[in-house]
Amino acid sequence: MNQSDINFLDLPNEMLLTILKKLDNIDVLYSLFGINNKRLDILVQDGVFTNNLNFVTTSLITDEKFDRFCTYILPRSHHCVKKLILEATSMERILLAGDYPNLTYLELFNFKQEKVFHYFAEYPSLSINDLPSNCYFSSSLTALCINMTHIDDCLAILDGRLKQLTTFIVQINCISDSPLISRNMAS
Repeated sequence: MNQSDINFLDLPNEMLLTILKKLDNIDVLYSLFGINNKRLDILVQDGVFTNNLNFVTTSLITDEKFDRFCTYILPRSHHCVKKLILEATSMERILLAGDYPNLTYLELFNFKQEKVFHYFAEYPSLSINDLPSNCYFSSSLTALCINMTHIDDCLAILDGRLKQLTTFIVQINCISDSPLISRNMAS
């Protein structure tokens, strides 16, 4: 076999993945997703390329590229997306392009507070006040930033039900005379 007979698709999948991983996920998906090559379709739909989509640090996204993402790529791969990094100008179209049932991380850039409240206003803010300990559970929550009224609520939420929680940021409004702290210190 002479060198002129070899092309990109002659490489084994492992080598293709190694090469494609060196590129930006947005560029890989835009260039190879849905180009009528079953093998490449399977490779680019791998979680490596669809799990984490950063629309902020990518090379300049043209209107054509952005349209293709919102009308073709995201509606077909939204279920694989776990992390989205967005700017205010693109957030609405990207979030409306799919359901994102596996989204666990959303990072927003260049937002004004009013704009964020506008988009997320239909969801009530999370507050925990004297909740019974059996009313919450999550097997997938990894980060939680929350305001709480009493330190007892904070201690109750850290009782082991949130097994995957790795980041916990809390603002507590009152730390006075806690029965849970008194009981724990006496033990």
